[in-house]
Amino acid sequence: MLSSANKDNRYQEISSDIDHRTNGYISRTESLIKKTAAAILLIQRALASGIKADYVLMDTWFTTEPMLKEILKTGIDAIGMVKQLKQRYFFRGKAYTLPELRKFVSHEYAANIFGSLVVTTKERIPVKIVVIRNRNWKSECLYLLSTDCSLSDAEIVRIYGNRWSIDVFFKASKSLM
Repeated sequence: MLSSANKDNRYQEISSDIDHRTNGYISRTESLIKKTAAAILLIQRALASGIKADYVLMDTWFTTEPMLKEILKTGIDAIGMVKQLKQRYFFRGKAYTLPELRKFVSHEYAANIFGSLVVTTKERIPVKIVVIRNRNWKSECLYLLSTDCSLSDAEIVRIYGNRWSIDVFFKASKSLM
């Protein structure tokens, strides 16, 4: 559970009477950190507790270069959807946006997966961008990113598809609680 970093938005401040060694105090202070830092903390704790993972699946909110860098430090790869913002990826020595990279992928005879490119981020992290059809808007594409460039396009799409069932589970769980 995270709290707002803005004091005006918090329901109640941490009491100064709480012993700083307790789990309650530690949880309260951790609730004030940024979402991305909290996500990395959760990943580190899961790995430390013995949970084995090959990939971290992320939506567009978390698929950012700083987050990818931190996830790679944990020794696992990341797969996530990427927003079409101003970020640039380097391909053949030049910087391109996602729509510009799309031009390098052949769309002829493609069903739902148009193709992929291995590019690097600004910090020179090699990633594979998979261009797929947007089922809701046929004229647009969606972009999946994987730090494991050895995976096939279909495998990246299949693994990312697991995120949907996780989202449905969380929504059902939250509505029942």
